[in-house]
Amino acid sequence: MPTDPRKSKRKAFWRWLTALLPGRRSTRKKSEKCLPSARAESWKVDIPAQTKIDREDTDSTSTLNESSSRREPETKDMRTTKKAGPERFKHSPLPDGKFMRLLRLLPGDFDDPVKCEIITTEFDVAPAYEPISYCWGTAKWKEEITVDGKPFPITISLYDALRHFRRQMVPRILWADGICINQDSKGERGHQVSFMGQIYNRGEQLLIWLGETPRTVDVAGAVNLMKEFNLYMTSEVERIRTISSGHIWEIIYQIPPIPMEHPLMQAFSAWDAIQQLLERPWFTRLWVIQEVGLAAGATAYCGKHEFVFSQIALFAIFYHHMQKFLGHLTYIEYEKVFHALDSVWSTFGTTKSWLNDGAVLRQVKTFHEELNHGGLLVVLYTGRGYHCTEAVDHIYGLLGHPSARVNDANIIEPDYKRAVSESNRLLAENISIKTQSSRLLCYIQHKDVSIKDDYVPTWVPVWNERHRYNLLEPHPDFDASRTRRSNTDLLIEVKGNQLKVNALILDTVVETSDIISYNHKHAVKTVTKYWELHSSAHKNDARDWDYWEDFLWNMVNSYDHIQFLTSDFIAFAREYMDKKITDIFVADPYFASSLEANPNTNPLRFIHQLHKFSGNRRYFSTEGGIAGVGLKPTSKGDKVAIIFGCPMPIMLRPAKKTGQYKVSGQVHNRPYMFGRVVDDYRAGKLKVMCEQIVLV
Repeated sequence: MPTDPRKSKRKAFWRWLTALLPGRRSTRKKSEKCLPSARAESWKVDIPAQTKIDREDTDSTSTLNESSSRREPETKDMRTTKKAGPERFKHSPLPDGKFMRLLRLLPGDFDDPVKCEIITTEFDVAPAYEPISYCWGTAKWKEEITVDGKPFPITISLYDALRHFRRQMVPRILWADGICINQDSKGERGHQVSFMGQIYNRGEQLLIWLGETPRTVDVAGAVNLMKEFNLYMTSEVERIRTISSGHIWEIIYQIPPIPMEHPLMQAFSAWDAIQQLLERPWFTRLWVIQEVGLAAGATAYCGKHEFVFSQIALFAIFYHHMQKFLGHLTYIEYEKVFHALDSVWSTFGTTKSWLNDGAVLRQVKTFHEELNHGGLLVVLYTGRGYHCTEAVDHIYGLLGHPSARVNDANIIEPDYKRAVSESNRLLAENISIKTQSSRLLCYIQHKDVSIKDDYVPTWVPVWNERHRYNLLEPHPDFDASRTRRSNTDLLIEVKGNQLKVNALILDTVVETSDIISYNHKHAVKTVTKYWELHSSAHKNDARDWDYWEDFLWNMVNSYDHIQFLTSDFIAFAREYMDKKITDIFVADPYFASSLEANPNTNPLRFIHQLHKFSGNRRYFSTEGGIAGVGLKPTSKGDKVAIIFGCPMPIMLRPAKKTGQYKVSGQVHNRPYMFGRVVDDYRAGKLKVMCEQIVLV
């Protein structure tokens, strides 16, 4: 009977396979059948290229054995063997000194593969380039580009930006941190971050990538409405300038509501589009504060749409005033831009800046430059409300601000190997010593009302923690310790985790309110409780002008329309409060001028400011007759103190050792905010003496 050639081939294959895997012996009996499907699943191997098999030869055992004897013994299961991929791009170490990398983006069409080249250059002689500001996005999803002929993974956000920024015919010189900095080297990251502010400042034009255009967002409509709104408001500023004087914000606050029939008030979908545009993740990034603030020019891109960034900044300025008249429209998240503008961007002090695009922006910039008293602390405080991947970048990401430079050096050198807690402590030490001030105590916030769970000393602000609750931010006019007049009593000494200062320990807290609600429904309860504390603390004082001024201003701190504070309060009391308490207010001569009907009176205005300032805080009273506002941790037994070098009174909590205290937070008490206590102390009218204390 003739032999089936298929069986012969099968036998030859198994002989070859047995020889290929030394030490492996077939245990299958001749009588057993090997199913093709089982064989296919059990033996997945790559036949070596150098092994030649004559598929028609039925007796090739010797050839197979010779082939296998020339191979090195296999140490890995051949079923998992994969071919090595192409070598990926790796950053070469930068030379010592102030060197940087630039990115030459090679030309191509939009859908072409992205190809780049690295240029290593000394910073001072670097060619012209454009830095990119973008949101990294999730690191899980990446796209591959070619850098110096080798593949390199980058975030999808940066990949999309490069495709949009690429030119068709000529290369473009760019700078992007995701490529130009070796993110795997903590040492290099720290070195590059130390002068990153200069990198953005020297760039010709900042390219802001907001991301691709969602199908549901009318970006063109949003941009056009912003431009029309800005034109309308700018013309109103110019009109009011001809009939009124004052600084730029006084002029803006005089702009009346836009008539309801005006086309701006009817563009509902475009207002929604502005909201969707401004809620993009880019606006929440901490790094954009520095990147935008240092830019000479800034252009924003959203997909294929392009517009100057100054339009967004101008919109935030005007919307800040007009939002109260636009209640029927979508509320817009403008605060990130607005706070960055008034607290940081306006104070970079750069002569060549996009903030010079138009009279209104220039005047706003000048106003905040002249008002700036907080320096680096205000910049760091603003940064608390933004996001960054590395917690310590809440410090390092703002070192480009001029207030972070002392004697032509960074106030703290970036070091990504250093613990975040130590970076916060070291920064606090350097600020205290180099500025000879204890102003940083105005920015203390604790995680918990017990102030026991922080991982740094209680006098050290933790900049990487988001706003935990309302701190009592210092007003530029506050000078509780009279440091502006004299630093005679100033003492700043840091030793490890301890800060030694001079202080006046004034009084002890004996009663506090519950934490005050933001809910306007609790306004009556809030005012009633503070009236009880205030009247009890001042039971022996005459109810004169100061008595009532302290009572009102301790509840609201500030008021948009000062002339209406008393009339708004009386209207509130008459409409909502208990008649017995209201009669006390109405009967006092202080409120006499506020009793007549006034069409401009608005009790809701008082309620709004009451909870805006007092919400999430506590009222307190002391043994000696102090009533005021403290932070959430304020509790019975805490001490009210004036610390020399700090513009606000501070609440202290006695520690275990005598003379040592923990910082509970700030205090707002109107008589103390402007130095009255220190004046009495220096005039010999105060029984309390100055003492050295240690903050721990």
